[in-house]
Amino acid sequence: MMTRWTVAAAVLMCAVAMAGGDKAASQPSGGLVDFRKLKELLPAELGGITRTETGGESLVTAQLSMSTANASYVKDADKDDAPRISVTFVDYGPDSKMLAAQTAWTSMSFDRDSDDEQSRTCKVAGFAAVETFQKKDKSLNLLILVGGRFLVTLEVEKLSLDDGRRIGESLPLAKLAELK
Repeated sequence: MMTRWTVAAAVLMCAVAMAGGDKAASQPSGGLVDFRKLKELLPAELGGITRTETGGESLVTAQLSMSTANASYVKDADKDDAPRISVTFVDYGPDSKMLAAQTAWTSMSFDRDSDDEQSRTCKVAGFAAVETFQKKDKSLNLLILVGGRFLVTLEVEKLSLDDGRRIGESLPLAKLAELK
């Protein structure tokens, strides 16, 4: 399952490759962590919900490269109000312009609240993050910058904001930061 961030990154990478006329390399480069190592860090359970699916891939062009692993967690999938969680780890490698563009929010602080949504910069397990919570749908999106090179996306549906935050804190972010 690819999140909208992974899809957007893939589309951008393809556009860059097509514009430059360059061929993609056949093996991951640029010092990427192999997606299989990223997959190993995806927990078997989050917030009491068992993992139902995992995936991973590496995409490489002459200008940009990334390695991605993701997991889905669903409790009582046959119910409309079933809690759902998805986690994506993306490694853009060291010194990625793509990552710098996606994490410009790390140089600012904001806190917004409306009847429908609240959004703010924050810390998750000590790492810079942006959280957006849709109140009506009870859905949380956390975007976390880990180790200056990994972008973690956590999407939680049908759970409280506090439950979503606890799930974010439980991710193995320190272990992810140690990967090279």
